[in-house]
Amino acid sequence: MVSQPVPTQAPSGASIVFFDQLDSTSLEAKRRAEAGARGPLWIIAGEQTAGYGRRGTGWTHGSGDLAATLLFEESADAKRRSLLTYVAALAVAEGLETFPLSESIQFKWPNDIFLGGAKTGGLLMEAVGEADLFCFGVGINIVNRPTIEKYATASLTDFFKASGAEGLAVPTPTELLVSIDQKLAFWRGHFRQNGFEPVREAWMNRAIGLGKPASFATGNETIAGTFDGIGEDGSALMTTPNGQLRFFAGRLTIKRK
Repeated sequence: MVSQPVPTQAPSGASIVFFDQLDSTSLEAKRRAEAGARGPLWIIAGEQTAGYGRRGTGWTHGSGDLAATLLFEESADAKRRSLLTYVAALAVAEGLETFPLSESIQFKWPNDIFLGGAKTGGLLMEAVGEADLFCFGVGINIVNRPTIEKYATASLTDFFKASGAEGLAVPTPTELLVSIDQKLAFWRGHFRQNGFEPVREAWMNRAIGLGKPASFATGNETIAGTFDGIGEDGSALMTTPNGQLRFFAGRLTIKRK
């Protein structure tokens, strides 16, 4: 049974489909794409049993948390397609900050959502089949703090209460999705009209570790340097003894002093 009212349409005009339980909202979006769907369609699950993140890593989804995927079309060349992750990140940050939080949302490259130095969520942008079809998956810890190796975790509830908003109800997954949907519609339009630079600047303003010692693990190699943020092509930048390097894949670790 659905424990919360779920609208059938988001503010952007995208349809919404709710499942009590799914293996993965992103897998369901891909199945629908293979069957001919083009969206825009939000798929949201009350329980997700096989969620996944970047490079296929597992994603824990607790009851009361947000697990959702948007299937949508975005006409863009290959370079612009690779930048959609940053557009989506800004939508998630501003969508979450619609609600009273005691800290600002921050990003850890490339797709982690942080609050107060702890991981609170993540997102994943995937091209599906045709060049202009995408799945945007988002998971947010609203009430739970899952255990993740090498990460401290937090929930929105932790920072909602700390903001002095005890008298207000913590947002439901659907309320959070609606807020993210509104912000995503704005940032997609802004990206189309003004290009990547405003997106890059806004993302950098929330980036964790700028100017700090860091390392990139790429395959069997780990490269140390200073994290410089992201470039105009969406790559992660690092100043090393051999000059500034660009990374499009790998694991970024910000060193703690």
